[in-house]
Amino acid sequence: MFSGIKLNWNTTETFHDFKFVGLYGIFLVICGFLMFGDLTFSIGKITQILSLSLYGITGYLTHLKVDKVW
Repeated sequence: MFSGIKLNWNTTETFHDFKFVGLYGIFLVICGFLMFGDLTFSIGKITQILSLSLYGITGYLTHLKVDKVW
């Protein structure tokens, strides 16, 4: 189809390691605090703030598992 020309579609994936899982988790905790947090803390607020990061980290680890990094 391409007259024998091979295309190299593989790209370097620099964010595929566990160091970035931690950085992404910290970023999501900050985003969760900005979206759900205020100066009065309660158990309900902490679970809302941390829920965003827990779902995000779970998705990131699933992504690493699908890409066979982990």
